[in-house]
Amino acid sequence: MIREMIDLGVERFQRLLTVLADVEHGMPINTGLAWWKIMRDLFRVLFILAFCVAAGAADWPCYRGPNKNGATTEGIASWPPRQIWRASVGQGYSDVAVSGGRVYITGWSNGHDTVYCFGESSVGTNPAPLWTQSYSCSSVDHQGTRATPTVDSNTVYTFSHDGLLSCFDCAAGTLLWNKQITGGSPGEWDFASSPLIEGNLVIFNAGGQGTAVDKTTHNVVWGNDGNSSGYSSAFAFTRGGTDRTVVIYSSSVVYGLNPTNGAVRWYSNMSTSYGSMADPMIYNDQLLISRGYGAGSALVNLGSGQISVDGGTNEWSNSGILRTKENSCVICNGYAYGIDEDNGLECVDLATGNLKWSSGGSVFPTESSVLLANNQLVMMKGQDGGGSGGNDDLVVAQACPTNYTELYRTNQIISGDTVTCPTLANGKLYIRSQTGILICYNVSYSTNSFSNCVPPAVWFNHYYPGVTNFANAATNDTDGDGWTAWQEYLAGTNPTNCGSCLKAVVVMSNGNIVVTYPTLSIATGMGYTASARYYGLEGATNLSNAVWMPVQGGTNVLGNNATAAYTNTNPSGTRFYRVKATLQ
Repeated sequence: MIREMIDLGVERFQRLLTVLADVEHGMPINTGLAWWKIMRDLFRVLFILAFCVAAGAADWPCYRGPNKNGATTEGIASWPPRQIWRASVGQGYSDVAVSGGRVYITGWSNGHDTVYCFGESSVGTNPAPLWTQSYSCSSVDHQGTRATPTVDSNTVYTFSHDGLLSCFDCAAGTLLWNKQITGGSPGEWDFASSPLIEGNLVIFNAGGQGTAVDKTTHNVVWGNDGNSSGYSSAFAFTRGGTDRTVVIYSSSVVYGLNPTNGAVRWYSNMSTSYGSMADPMIYNDQLLISRGYGAGSALVNLGSGQISVDGGTNEWSNSGILRTKENSCVICNGYAYGIDEDNGLECVDLATGNLKWSSGGSVFPTESSVLLANNQLVMMKGQDGGGSGGNDDLVVAQACPTNYTELYRTNQIISGDTVTCPTLANGKLYIRSQTGILICYNVSYSTNSFSNCVPPAVWFNHYYPGVTNFANAATNDTDGDGWTAWQEYLAGTNPTNCGSCLKAVVVMSNGNIVVTYPTLSIATGMGYTASARYYGLEGATNLSNAVWMPVQGGTNVLGNNATAAYTNTNPSGTRFYRVKATLQ
């Protein structure tokens, strides 16, 4: 994209900018040959034939990801998500862990928990797992597993809702050891903590101040005091760059502990009616605590210098914001985003504690969840009716403090209650319902670029009979329209006819801006492995350091050989448009 813009040259590029500005401001449009030539050239640049991969693809080995903050550097590279495989995994709320080409999840059925390990490259419906392991587990209210598996090198750990800590071999699934935790009193909904690996310790939220078990001896090192447990999971951070600290939210107090011996370094009294399910978060050596049941949130200053046992000082506290009942917040560029129990998705300025905006509770009920994916918020519109829920939506919005800006939405993506937060790893998005449906979606494209992609032989044989060097031919522009054979393959146009190219029309009509463009379905018998071609309209306010944003109402347009149209009924300022065509 950038390379092609540079090739246009400064003078020609300025002509295109001028034309677009004139259209936006409602000035007369020359519909003669010169205009159409400019428009054709323009959409050589602005018609993106996207085969790219999300940046920063990485594993997701534990609950809330490798940094325990619900965030990944990956982004959503393609939309709508395309289903790769789905499986039945039993009831539960366990998230997915992804590591070393394997996918781990737990589910409950008929008095047993089962640990499932699938291959990351699985396909189809109910693919055979690489291995499973089951163990007896009692029935409880809101049946199903709570904790997410934690991968540690060649082993994976699970913690059941009735207190069984287990360790399995990642490759073979062999049970290496297990230990029943009996000292820590579970809460009303039993144990829910996902294991934290800290050095040679496995740490989890059991007992009043957590419990640590030695991975080698399997003995309890500290904790397990018999007091009531919380529902959130432990995490660790290095405070002030020197002091390694484990944070555990018990039934009513947030503790900062020395991971070696469990000694309390600091604490903050933050009680709720039923204990917190949402994890606290660290921001600039400050502690963000968000709680449901009307308790609200606070940012606690942990101080500096020598750590002591004290409650710290609240930078701010507000019982009316970020009342996160089911799922944890995420933080992006100094702003916290979380699901309030009444007001839906909220954005809060961490510096001041001021609410920037809320989506409304009807948009995201209290059981909804949020994942931060490369400055985008990936959310499930959740519900929890004990397994009797309907179909839920998957939504992507911009992590923007100015307003709620929804980018994409796919309706009814999974059936059943969906309290569990999505997992994004290596270009795949995993969604799980409480009733036991796990679906893996592709939200990424091939890593191939324009310059090294080669259409299939059947396509070349149709347009270039006798050509044998497909790789060389893929980079050629034989009809002189500015597009290579590979780009024309993606676009669905004829590479031997310069009049066959994608172009769009932008006009002013009754004070509105109207953008129209043709959409093409995938031609059968031409070697396409994708199932459909989709189009998405994006807009920007400038072409210098442009930030292209999906245009609401112009995304997820299925190519069907008809003309797509978008109308901007409230144009203001300068606006540029581009169309993205993708194969899925």
